[in-house]
Amino acid sequence: MTYAELKPLIVGRLPGNVPPGLLALSIQGACRKFCSDTWYWSQTLADIDIVADQQDYDLSSLIPENSEIETISTVKIDGGIVDVNHIELYQLSILRFKDNYIPSKSSTGGLSVKVILKPSMVDDALPEWIVTQWQEAISYASLVDITSIPNRSSTDLNASAEYRLRYEREVSRAKTAGKTGNIDADISVITQDWL
Repeated sequence: MTYAELKPLIVGRLPGNVPPGLLALSIQGACRKFCSDTWYWSQTLADIDIVADQQDYDLSSLIPENSEIETISTVKIDGGIVDVNHIELYQLSILRFKDNYIPSKSSTGGLSVKVILKPSMVDDALPEWIVTQWQEAISYASLVDITSIPNRSSTDLNASAEYRLRYEREVSRAKTAGKTGNIDADISVITQDWL
């Protein structure tokens, strides 16, 4: 799905006009924000050969087209989980082992990496499966952005606050769905009675 296909969900809710370029940037930013906030788009990459004493591993050719790595969630060496304190994401797509944890022996296919992804900034295509499930969340994030820009015909801080609450609810739903696999899972709010 392209950003243009999300525009009708947003334009109809705006109190004023928005330049097309600003709207497109807002939708793109909203999808990136949703993926960053929820970690909903994750992928285990193809196994990588470990080279003894090699510190850096380029992941760019292993991630889907039109995506960027938000963060690395899990790294395994020969099946054993590596503490995330021993790695870092360098230059957006390079897995770097810190000095004290560089693999000392080679292993064919011994490196397994799970990454959290977000759409890239250079393309207007969004992953269809994310937009189909989470178009409301993405539209709310875009609406927060647009309605909170000062001194525009689309400025409405009350609406922005309401859209922010709706976005945060959708983020909670997405996080729950990511953990349970159930998009309709009940999200209970626990409150304390102060009486």
